[in-house]
Amino acid sequence: MPSCRCLLRFSYFLFLFTVAFAGDPYVSYDWTVSYVTASPLGVEQKVIAVEGQFPGPILNVTTNWNVVVNVKNNLDEPFLLTWNGVQHRKNSWQDGVSGTNCPIPAGWNWTYEFQVKDQIGSFFYFPSLNFQRAAGGYGGIIINNRDVIPLPFGTPDGDITLFISDWYTKRHKELRKDVESGKDLGPPDGILFNGLGPYRYDEKVVPGGIVYEMINVEPGKTYRFRVHNIGISTSLNFRIQSHNLLLVETEGSYTVQQNYANMDIHVGVAILHYSNSQGPASGPLPDPPIDSDSYFSMNQARSIRWNVSAGAARPNPQGSFKYGDITVNDVYVLLNRPVERIDGKWHTTLNGISYYTPSTPLKLAQQFNIPGVYKLDFPNRLMDRPAKVDTSIINGTYKSFIEIIFQNNDTSIQNYHMDGYAFFVVGMDFGVWTENSRVTYNKWDGVARSTTQVFPGAWTAILVYLDNAGIWNLRTENLNSWYLGQEVYISVVNHETDNTESLLPENAIYCGVLSPLQKDQAHRVKFSSAPSVRKVSRTVVLAFLIAVLGSFFW
Repeated sequence: MPSCRCLLRFSYFLFLFTVAFAGDPYVSYDWTVSYVTASPLGVEQKVIAVEGQFPGPILNVTTNWNVVVNVKNNLDEPFLLTWNGVQHRKNSWQDGVSGTNCPIPAGWNWTYEFQVKDQIGSFFYFPSLNFQRAAGGYGGIIINNRDVIPLPFGTPDGDITLFISDWYTKRHKELRKDVESGKDLGPPDGILFNGLGPYRYDEKVVPGGIVYEMINVEPGKTYRFRVHNIGISTSLNFRIQSHNLLLVETEGSYTVQQNYANMDIHVGVAILHYSNSQGPASGPLPDPPIDSDSYFSMNQARSIRWNVSAGAARPNPQGSFKYGDITVNDVYVLLNRPVERIDGKWHTTLNGISYYTPSTPLKLAQQFNIPGVYKLDFPNRLMDRPAKVDTSIINGTYKSFIEIIFQNNDTSIQNYHMDGYAFFVVGMDFGVWTENSRVTYNKWDGVARSTTQVFPGAWTAILVYLDNAGIWNLRTENLNSWYLGQEVYISVVNHETDNTESLLPENAIYCGVLSPLQKDQAHRVKFSSAPSVRKVSRTVVLAFLIAVLGSFFW
């Protein structure tokens, strides 16, 4: 097979600032979110589309641009979009999660307005409520470098965004009922690639009639792949047969460039069909990784390092921020356990607390000084008491440096994401974290990102500089665990005079105890029937071998 140098832009799953600076452009989008009919695995079902597309359109912007997205909710239930990886500098009003925003009611619209301040990289958006991510509603976010800051690699000949995910033929409403009742969802019905089913590499395994993704490539060219695992919980391994993958970026941080034969994004295998190929893809699929080899996966994760000499969103090198020299002000050891019953219902917990979503978002309650909505008493460690359901959040100190250790006492891989920030992944290992574990920390070139994996029976340590005022969500990205309460919020308040944090948006939606403040929208969205997803023909076959390495999400 002809050789092809392949750049892999790795998205590990980041938010902003509405104060616009002179000269920063505005881009505006008008998106309708609705159900459409599709058959990604040969079974007709309703999926969530954005502007009739599944996956949705790519938000392609440049550092410091101002973004305006008017979202019309044409579903039959409330909806919010969150911008996974966008840091929303001092503007958590635009975060799009239950702790910061009232849901957009069915038939209503709401306009997000934010600035992608001092960021570059590959991210994505998705629905944050009601298990809706399992039905789609997601799409890519590309934040390009400004022209004055060069890429730390040659300009690619093409740019390809890949969404890989586990997929079930049940509707998301049925899946969430199963999760609520304590049922294990079991293995997925298949793996999707950009919303389409697998290539029929084996007639005994893959049924006929399934439309698969095809992408055209040219021999001898270099392509940048932005790969996102957007599924529920299945860990997937990505590879392209007979090609190496050069990792160059993860969640907005340029990495030390290393070649990999495969990469845990914890789908299997891709087969490229070149434009000069005389026939279909052929040959056996390469062997998958050993699904029990957690040590291989952990060593691969440890090998990913920050490129401290490269510039990113700013001209100065990434390594200018000497995170290893900063004194830690506070330490949280966050322990998760398998799903358990609390007061007769199934829940997941952090430090023995399953997050309860109040009807009034935390940020609105803070803005209007409403007592009793939440408590600033989340414990630093697991306490010797029964598990409970509560709205307890972390009281962060503005411009403090905190250490968070994730201890995974579950049997599956967990992925944790923090909105509003990029943190430094400084260590991970099997066993129980102790004070002595700090001697293994990487205090020089640990990658700055917003999501990290925690292997079962293991721990991962991160360092975070709390310089972004607001209320920010810290959650597992495993959708079933998140839905059952494995999340917490961090309140970061600048008690000094701070005119830079964004004010309450004029178009804010009010709910809960503030519902009387809400005015009815004059114009509602008109509902329409579900059209079919257009089948797009392209020319490179990408087939996937499922590598279920454990419940995992990037």
